Amino acid sequence: MGGIGKTALGLRLGEELITRYPDAQIYLNLRGPGGKPISSFRAMGHVIRAFDPAFAETSLKLDIDGHYRSVLNGRRAMIFLDDVDDREQVLPLIRRRVAFS
Repeated sequence: MGGIGKTALGLRLGEELITRYPDAQIYLNLRGPGGKPISSFRAMGHVIRAFDPAFAETSLKLDIDGHYRSVLNGRRAMIFLDDVDDREQVLPLIRRRVAFS
């Protein structure tokens, strides 16, 4: 249900945890319910560009997942996923490496 403060709560929690993620804090609005959701492919592109501004999605279309994992490997980064449409939109962004510390 929208409008009950989930984003505000998540952002507040993110502020409390910011020192645990010194390499990056990235906010992604996935434009879910009621909007035009962005694909996990495009979301990965946004994260990659945070570390590599010259990145062009078309150049790595076949292995964007590998490049996404590569830029995050060894980094302590917080990625805040907001307005998620469904599970399939999020799974490629979090699989294989979810750590809560």
